[in-house]
Amino acid sequence: MAQNGGNHGKNGVKFEAPQPHSVKEQLPGIQYCINSPPPWLEAIALGFQHYLLTLGITVLIPSILVPQMGGGNVSI
Repeated sequence: MAQNGGNHGKNGVKFEAPQPHSVKEQLPGIQYCINSPPPWLEAIALGFQHYLLTLGITVLIPSILVPQMGGGNVSI
């Protein structure tokens, strides 16, 4: 049980809890952390890549699956 404020070790000597190192100190090869945004040019390039992939998948999946399910370009 702690006495006199609770942040003291043996013989009343005050100690501090260990503090974690920052992520950049732990992983020196990274340029930014998961919580920090990328630089603007990289963000724009990644956004454009995401747009192309989303557009491709939106068009590709229906054009592969619909003919296999018996559908076509004829409207009912």
